[in-house]
Amino acid sequence: MNLSTLRIAMVVLTVATAGIHLVLSATAGLMFLLNGLGYLDLAGDARQKEYVLNLNLMATPLKNFTLVPSLKFQKKDWDADSTGLGTLGEATTPFTSASERNLLEARQRLDLRHTGLTNWVFFGGGEWTEGSGTLEEYGGLAQVNGIGVPPVRRETDDTRFFQKYFLGAKWYPARRVSLSLGGYYKDKEYDYEHEFDDTPNGAASGNRYPAYLTMQGFQTYDGHVGLTLRPLNKVSLVTRYEYQWSTVEVQPDSLSGLSEIETAEIPSHIIAQNIGWTPLARLSLQAGFNYVLSETRTPASDYTQAILTALNNYWTLNFSSTVVLDDKTDLRLGYFYYCADNYEDNSLYGVPLGAGAEQQSVTAILTRRLTERIRLNLKYGFTHYTDWASGGNNDFDAHLVYASMQYRF
Repeated sequence: MNLSTLRIAMVVLTVATAGIHLVLSATAGLMFLLNGLGYLDLAGDARQKEYVLNLNLMATPLKNFTLVPSLKFQKKDWDADSTGLGTLGEATTPFTSASERNLLEARQRLDLRHTGLTNWVFFGGGEWTEGSGTLEEYGGLAQVNGIGVPPVRRETDDTRFFQKYFLGAKWYPARRVSLSLGGYYKDKEYDYEHEFDDTPNGAASGNRYPAYLTMQGFQTYDGHVGLTLRPLNKVSLVTRYEYQWSTVEVQPDSLSGLSEIETAEIPSHIIAQNIGWTPLARLSLQAGFNYVLSETRTPASDYTQAILTALNNYWTLNFSSTVVLDDKTDLRLGYFYYCADNYEDNSLYGVPLGAGAEQQSVTAILTRRLTERIRLNLKYGFTHYTDWASGGNNDFDAHLVYASMQYRF
């Protein structure tokens, strides 16, 4: 592949009201070494509507045994469209695209908790989610003088089933010490039925995407252990280690002549340290550090240098403080830092991949309790993002202003 340069400059303005309105205004160039194919004047918008209903019930059938069944129903509808000008040297061709998506999910969850043994707490439960939706896509980048990816048209129905089972315990060997141990198994499966697809999936086809897969499956096994210390009355230290093993399976359209295959293995190590301090009755401070070692192994990486094992290592820092201004008003300030340094220039053999980025974010949230049931929230956030892997072409600064009203039944 002789793809040498990818340059994208984009300005994103987000305005949140009852729904979400996203306006994109961009001038971008996608430059290929051989043919100069690109685009200009990309513009578009997207809208999303979301409806959520939560139902929870707590029951204590025995003195030290608690059951908490819950239901969650969620419906999402969104659509998007875009326009632009495809370029090839001096030649130009206008293009348009549009998409619609809807999704309906129902989640059932059961939490169990037992406290009958002195200094021990045992917990477990399960979670099950069923959902279905549709996706329609039309258009895309234009072909200029017959060169480039042709526009697509697809209509896909999908169903999904998620299940998760978890078990754990917490032990209090001393007044200021506690130990926790637990784990879970999680399985997610997506099934796709393509009602219309203008990219044939047969063995002779040179362009099978986007409507190519008929199943995707993700499985995760997780185990974690934690230690909590309270060396002083107003100080707490929480240390946690977690190990995850995930696999990915896919099944292509039967017309391709290919069968279901495991496409990736993802082992991950997660180390976390958190500190909390409450120096004053109206002031609390928290700091946290997370370090993640993770990689994605694929069958292809065993046979060719063109595709490397993907490293997903990163570390984060976060600081936050909560100030009680008066009996009805709280102010929360936060800072977040993220760094990933996994980029590896593999351009001699294939496409250079690997995350290499740095992000810094600050937030301020003001909460006002008007009554016992009604709360007002005002949030401001600023993010500065630097993307080393793209040579700085995906860098951005973003501001967020968000207001909400919450009613508690």
